[in-house]
Amino acid sequence: FVVSRTKTASKSDLVFQVDGVDQTTQSLKETQALIEEKLGVDANVLTRAVFYGQHDLNDLLEATDAKLKEELSLVVPLELWQEAASIARKTSRDAKKRVDELQGMIHLRTEDIKQLSKKVDYAKESMETKQKSMQNAEKKMNR
Repeated sequence: FVVSRTKTASKSDLVFQVDGVDQTTQSLKETQALIEEKLGVDANVLTRAVFYGQHDLNDLLEATDAKLKEELSLVVPLELWQEAASIARKTSRDAKKRVDELQGMIHLRTEDIKQLSKKVDYAKESMETKQKSMQNAEKKMNR
């Protein structure tokens, strides 16, 4: 959608387009009502959504929890915001738990590799010792 507002000393103009189709009506008031109907928000919410941060960039970042919820409730129902926050917290907890599990598994596998490497080293040493013994025995037999 496109909302274009222009204002001069003598004239105001409001153009509203949806999917490239001009939805502008005969009067500003009717066009504004149509915008609110189609978008499901009033002019104050639309202004906050479109222009937020252009004048008071840090206001929302520095807002108290109550002020943040008040501002968000203008755009998103509070119950939806709380549900989304709850889902985000649970997802974060689940991801951290999974990371911890994987780190534990990595640690165990790393220890397994160390133990197996020691066994391989011991097997190589044992094989070399037995090969030398066999070579010595063959030399004695060939004399």
